[in-house]
Amino acid sequence: MKKKDFSKQIASYIDFSTIRFTLKMYDKNKKETLEKSASFLGSQHLKSASDWGLYSLLSNFLEEFRIPEETIDFIIKLDGDNTYSEEAISWLKSYRFSGELTGNPDLADLDLPFDPIVMIVAESGIIDILHCPINFIFSTVENFSTTWRELDKFNPKVFLEPSSPSELFVFLEQSVANHYKNIDKRNAGEYAGNSIFNGYRYVCLTHELGIDIDLFNLVEKSAVEQAKGTLS
Repeated sequence: MKKKDFSKQIASYIDFSTIRFTLKMYDKNKKETLEKSASFLGSQHLKSASDWGLYSLLSNFLEEFRIPEETIDFIIKLDGDNTYSEEAISWLKSYRFSGELTGNPDLADLDLPFDPIVMIVAESGIIDILHCPINFIFSTVENFSTTWRELDKFNPKVFLEPSSPSELFVFLEQSVANHYKNIDKRNAGEYAGNSIFNGYRYVCLTHELGIDIDLFNLVEKSAVEQAKGTLS
């Protein structure tokens, strides 16, 4: 998935109310809305911003971040043409992220109740708008990495079959899985074409797990039939 497409899909998780609030605040107190603010994120499971590709995903999102014009237009249609100034609307529609994304920030001087692994600095109004999509990426990486963190204990060699038909979730799951040290990609073949599943057929190869031979044969037969179905 290209950065632009990834960022656009993540931006769909923006909470409408944060756009409304920022438009109102811009007209009410432009200086305060444009004032730099910081957002800190910590995790019980991730120890570093680079864990499981988190920092890279956040960076890719912010690099191509746009507030969807159709979302802004829809809010204007709901609230009325004269609710917000043209200046406020134009600012949001043309906004490009120019703030800071810092992994594992050194915040020894701040008395925070947790240890942030990510710090984002941007205009206060933008920080509000970014809250939901940033936390979506964060929580998704945490959730997808759970399985791979468990596998780290046994060190098996595995392939990946994504658990969702969603292109976005497949991309996120693959991004996380690619940071597992024993992930094994195989070319699904020319018949797979541009399928988002290309190269990620799940198989678990480990001698630590007992295998029932009858169940194995049944699964093998089922997998063959499934594979045939993808070629027809």
